[in-house]
Amino acid sequence: MGLRRRGRGLKRAAPALFVVLAFACAGLDEQQEARLEVHRENARSYFDRGDNERALHQATMALELVPDDALMRLIRANSLLRLGTATRNPALLDDSLVEFEELSSDQPDDDRVALGLGSAHLARALMLQDEMQQTQKRLDSEFLSESGQAAERARLEQQEERRMQHLQEAEAALEDVLAHPLQKDNLLALTQLVLVLHAQRGRDAEALPLADRALVLLDESSGIMRTNLDKNTKLSAAARVDLEQRLKANRERELSVRDLLATAALNRGDTEGFLLQMSLLEERGLLGEVQYWNRAGVLEKLGRNAEAIADLEQFLKLRSQRFPNYEADDMAPEVYRRIETLRAQPAATPSP
Repeated sequence: MGLRRRGRGLKRAAPALFVVLAFACAGLDEQQEARLEVHRENARSYFDRGDNERALHQATMALELVPDDALMRLIRANSLLRLGTATRNPALLDDSLVEFEELSSDQPDDDRVALGLGSAHLARALMLQDEMQQTQKRLDSEFLSESGQAAERARLEQQEERRMQHLQEAEAALEDVLAHPLQKDNLLALTQLVLVLHAQRGRDAEALPLADRALVLLDESSGIMRTNLDKNTKLSAAARVDLEQRLKANRERELSVRDLLATAALNRGDTEGFLLQMSLLEERGLLGEVQYWNRAGVLEKLGRNAEAIADLEQFLKLRSQRFPNYEADDMAPEVYRRIETLRAQPAATPSP
């Protein structure tokens, strides 16, 4: 896939979708039209509720009747993206990318397509990053032959090239979305662009102002939604569920952005900046396994052993929710040994 930039002036393309549908439905008989409407309505309903497998199935069934139904193609592409991200399945993400690329060719001015395309490229780049870590582990193995090492090095170079290409494609698509006046505060596009810039390394100076802006917008958006949930007694059950899901999405975005700010601070030697972001995440109940693990390492280097132990224990507690017992967690023995070592030694002098 070559890097390309779409035209500016993006807009919502809903009217065009209905024109396409009306034209495509002309060849259907009454029974087929009834089936199509059922599949379309089900696809929309399942997608809105986050039931991506059923949304994908229903959209696919609709497309068997009307292959050019742009709305169903959009739902299908986004369902593949969600499923591929949730299950860490590169094949599903690749399928999603194909769908979004085709939609982008047919609907170049639809900001929803550009946003989905950018999201899919970012998801694929992040998965390639994980694949590169696995390749590096194999490369570090003592049992690889010289030819095996050469093959793994070539694989690693190819993965890095593909990762950067996906990041560049993601950046172009997300910038197109944000360039439109009505989309300049699109939280998903903004937070994902922050992640894209950070992932390219050496571009944190560009990412940090966007991250600060995203956090302000996230706080404003979440505040409005919380007020609506707490004070609007006329909200329907469906509207409450929708607001709660959007609040959850905002929390996940805040975690991503603050984790990025913490990493950037640590990379430039700003330990206090790192700890500040971790404290803010903790106040909001957003610390996860990765954050507890990383903070424990920093606290250990600072000689704050009791706090490091507390974070390691929280790390194990969170992991226990994914494993039937500590014996099933391959990291547990190492973490227990680390905790015992920290307990046995006095607080160390902070390292420079």
